[in-house]
Amino acid sequence: MRGRKKKTRCLSYSAEQMICSCFGPLKLPAEQLAQRPKVALSADEMQTLVDRDIQNISMEEGSARMQISKTVYAGIYTAARKKLTTALVE
Repeated sequence: MRGRKKKTRCLSYSAEQMICSCFGPLKLPAEQLAQRPKVALSADEMQTLVDRDIQNISMEEGSARMQISKTVYAGIYTAARKKLTTALVE
């Protein structure tokens, strides 16, 4: 049995707009940095972070822009914040 088909989401932010694709502690050599676990954000997660944390858009407006429900938007945002915090702390 399959789950429901994933709804197409409207995104205004793309990975090409990012300045860097990887970051880590400044004092770590590139070889050691490459061996550390990677935390990857999806396009949806990146969009919610940009909307909420940079542009200060409300959850209601952000979900309307992405054409998804507020609960789905909130779940994506929560997952993105958890990944971002994990990447910064660990």
